[in-house]
This record gives sequence, C-alpha cells and structure tokens, in this order.
Amino acid sequence: FLARLEPPFPALPDYAKEGIPAPPPIALVSWSSREAELGGLNWAASFAAEVFGGMPGVALKEDVECADIYVFRSKLPNNFGGVLLFVDGERSPDDSGYQKLLASYPASIVVGPLAAGGVSTHFP
Repeated sequence: FLARLEPPFPALPDYAKEGIPAPPPIALVSWSSREAELGGLNWAASFAAEVFGGMPGVALKEDVECADIYVFRSKLPNNFGGVLLFVDGERSPDDSGYQKLLASYPASIVVGPLAAGGVSTHFP
C-alpha cells in the first residue's frame, strides 16, 4: 500500500553505506490527555515527567498510542504493543476493572498501594 503513494514514501537512509552515524535510539513514553478528566490536572503527564524526564534516550509525548511505554489509569490505548504502566489510585487493578487485562498482558507494570497478584511484589 505505501509503495503506491504519490509521491512515493521516502526511504530511510542507509547509514552504513552513506557513512553517517545513525541517530541514537529513543524510547517514547506517552499518556492520554484524557487522564486530566480524573480531577482536573493531568497526573499522567506529571508522573511520566517525574519518572522518565531527563533520562537520556527517552522522549515524552502526550497522546501517542503506539509509544514504547504507555502510562495510564483510565484511558487504555487502542491496538497497543508496548509496555503498559498502570498507575493505580485505588486498592488494586481489580477495583478499576483492569485486573484481567493486566494479568494477561505480558508487558504490564502496576504501580499502586497494594500487590496486584500474579508475579508481583508488595513494598509496605
């Protein structure tokens, strides 16, 4: 499909062949702007900035559902394949209705006040 676009989709440069250094890899961390609906301030933006801000090789950008790491509490991304970072404001993901999803998704991390079950560690 992309080959039929007019004008043609530009190819990425062959860095080795052209003798130019490849850009450093970047991990993209994102969250939904709709998380602000949980009290007026976007806690997810603040959380991502506090945890990942200033780290080399990490970029922060709001509303990118194909990010490498997606921080959420209420707005789950669609068709996602990265790491889900669920920040729980309740007692457990079960209270939020995400227990089954997070238990079955292999790349999920739950940050919250209680252990989430499965392979989890509770730090009292």
